[in-house]
Amino acid sequence: AAMRLDGCDGKSSTEAANYHTAPGALPRSLENASAQTRESLLAMLRSRDPTPEAMQNMLLVFQGGDVDPKVAAECLAKLTEWNRRTPHITQQLCAKLRVHGTLVSVLTRHACDIDVARAALGAIVACVLHSAESASALTRCGVLLQMYTMMEVHNRDRIVLDNASVALWKLAERGSARQIVLTGGVSKLIAAMLENPLNPFLQTNGCAALQAL
Repeated sequence: AAMRLDGCDGKSSTEAANYHTAPGALPRSLENASAQTRESLLAMLRSRDPTPEAMQNMLLVFQGGDVDPKVAAECLAKLTEWNRRTPHITQQLCAKLRVHGTLVSVLTRHACDIDVARAALGAIVACVLHSAESASALTRCGVLLQMYTMMEVHNRDRIVLDNASVALWKLAERGSARQIVLTGGVSKLIAAMLENPLNPFLQTNGCAALQAL
């Protein structure tokens, strides 16, 4: 089956990668951040591999009241990167530090931002691909309703819809099918597929999700 696992539009991932070689280069999204947010974010983005300290720094950024959408997108892109590089360790840390509820709370605040939506859905896919526990935790924390919001607000964005369809598919396969049906996920997915008939990734992954439901 076809999958398109773009974490975001590429800009945030490129900026994050630059911290490994050019730590002094700060993204514009940090201009208005507090000193604590800036310090935590830079420490996290410079961490090539997931560690308890790096994951805790991500939580500190998310839980800071002044986090803006661009900063949130940076963090979500990094979470996707960790999941792809070392999924087992990343998922262990997510469970231990209870990252899932904090992630959903960020979506509650910033689901309407396109960069956050793209990065968040990429992070959700990366989490649920590797962990049924993460799929269950995200569902319990209310991720489905936030996913539907992102699908509706960004109903013409290919990256959002591609990753949303994969996320629904994998969540359904990992035990959340009933919750998806009860929360109206089937109708949301069908509506997206009907509105975007020329998006091959959405059509393919959407059909796989519907079959899993």
